[in-house]
Formats: sequence, C-alpha cells, structure tokens
Amino acid sequence: MKKLFTLILIFLISFIAGCITDSGGDSDSEKNNGDLGDETFVAEEYFPISDIESLTFENTEVWSDGSKKTYTHTLTISGTQSINGKTFVVLSDPYENQDYYFRIENNMVYMYDSEEKMEYIWMDFNAKEGDIWNISEYSEQYEGGSVSISHKGKFFGTESVTVPSGTFNNCIISQLTYQSINSKSGGDLESKVDTQTIWFAKGVGPVKVVDSEQENGVVVHTTTSLLINNEDSVSELEGNWEGSDSSDSENPGGTAVLILSGSNFDLTASEKSEWYKGTYTINKSVVPKQVDFNIIESSESQFVGKTSLCIYKIEGNILTITANGPGDTTRPSSFSSEESRVMILTKQ
Repeated sequence: MKKLFTLILIFLISFIAGCITDSGGDSDSEKNNGDLGDETFVAEEYFPISDIESLTFENTEVWSDGSKKTYTHTLTISGTQSINGKTFVVLSDPYENQDYYFRIENNMVYMYDSEEKMEYIWMDFNAKEGDIWNISEYSEQYEGGSVSISHKGKFFGTESVTVPSGTFNNCIISQLTYQSINSKSGGDLESKVDTQTIWFAKGVGPVKVVDSEQENGVVVHTTTSLLINNEDSVSELEGNWEGSDSSDSENPGGTAVLILSGSNFDLTASEKSEWYKGTYTINKSVVPKQVDFNIIESSESQFVGKTSLCIYKIEGNILTITANGPGDTTRPSSFSSEESRVMILTKQ
C-alpha cells in the first residue's frame, strides 16, 4: 500500500482550512448502495487502530506505458506516543521508512505530521452518503499565472468487496481528492488530480485502496492495494470446530461443524440441512469477546447479505459461541441467553 498516506502528506504544503461537511454534495456514484439515512458508523470499528497488530497488502502499480509492478507491503503497529498531551497510535511503514500517528476523537480520525508539528482530520466517520468535506484550499497569483490547490474528502456509502483475505460486506467507501490547477497567462492550463479511494471493513480497517494519478485528464499511474491477511482478527479462531448446536428449544440436540480459514467461515448445522458461508471479524478488546458472521451464501436464502452478531469464549480447546439471528441488530449479553443460538465446539 505504497501510497496509502501519500496524498495526505502532499496537501500539507497548502493552508489547512479545517473540515467542513457539505450535505448538499453530489451523491451520484456507482459506489452508492442506496439511501443510508441517519445510519452512523463508529470510527473505532472501521479503523480499529488500537486493536490490530499488522496488515499486509498486495500492491499492483500500473503506469500509462503499460508497465506493471506487484509486491507485498506490511503496516505494523509499533506502540503509542504522547504528543501535546494526546495519545497517538504509531503505524510503522517500512516500505516508505516512515511512521504515522493516529488518534480518534468525536468519531473522526486525526493524523499528526511530525515534520509540520500539527494534526489534522484524516477521515470523518460522521459523514453521510454523498457528504463532502473540505480539508484544505490554497490559491496564489504569481508572475505569469496562478495556481490553485484543493484537498477534499467524500463519503460514497457502502458496498461489499472481495480481496485475497476474503469478502467483506458493508464496507465504508471514502475518497480523498487532491487537485492542483496551474493557469498560465498564455492560456495554458496544467491540471493534476490524485484520488485515493479506501474501503473500510468493520473490525478490520482498510481492506482495499485504489490510488489514481491524472495529468491533464489522462491517468498516468494507479496503485491498487488489497488486504492479504489480518492476522490479529483470525489467529485465535482459525481452524476446524465440531460440536453441539442448540439453535432453539425445538432442536436442543443438533450438531454443527464450523470451519474458519483466513477471514472466511463455513458452517454446517442440523445434520447438513442448514449451511452458511461468508466472512467474519472479531473484536477481542471487549468482554465478552465478539464475532460477527457476514453471510454471503446460505441454504436459508432470506439470510444472505445479513450479519449475525455473536459473543464467544475459548476455554482450552472448547469454543462457545452465542449468536443472535442474522439481521438482528442486537448482540447476546450472556452465553446462557435462552433466545439465542448456542454452539459448544471442540477444535479438531
């Protein structure tokens, strides 16, 4: 993910004008997934910077002459640092040989630049579908012409996205755009536009990033970064699990086989007449721990595209999962909830 933060650093040459949300912004985009209404997205869930250990991406760079370069790139959390009385999480990027500093406040992600000795809003998770926020604007007259620079963010909505580490439902899509226009007295116009589109998955963070560089309307370079692994989210549960499944009072003696590989899950229950496939994410920072199963395929077609909110615990080689039904927006509060599905599984 070579250019994940490059655009953010570029705009620091201009004057920071704050973050202004424009609810009247243009919202027509192929990325939109319908009206999201007043739905609120929690920054700590979609950018869990305090919980992850590392993220590895497969990057593909393509230039206008057709040349291509593919490589892997790992971002790691290397600790925290207090700056001006505020605690920032340090994200280390060995590929760029640089550290980045993030913190979350008021549902916004702030980034601190150590060279400029200042922080600014990197991502606003309060934004609604179609909202545009101005990050910076700058203009200057010079002998023989003028230059204007703008840096904006836009929230496009949600969609599902598939990357090497799995398929993630309801990813938030935000785009950062940096534009510079150089107008010369002779009428010549030079335009450069860099856009960075980021897909954030709940419980994971960025799973896909697409950077595009244009000069005078022509794309000259693109970088696509796809998440390969999310080790912190899968290592604890990964494996094959088998055991009892009490889906309801009428089926107290059912069985279940749960296979967790990478970010994907495969559940077969009730003597193989019921099955689900999809992706999952976990949150180990709360008690009890949480796991969300995002259903992509199922024998129960009414549940496709829905998420089952669960809690889990591991005791030795025994995994207990208590789950609410797909589409239920509440999560079980205890492992003995009578209205929830309980699976007690042994690792094979």
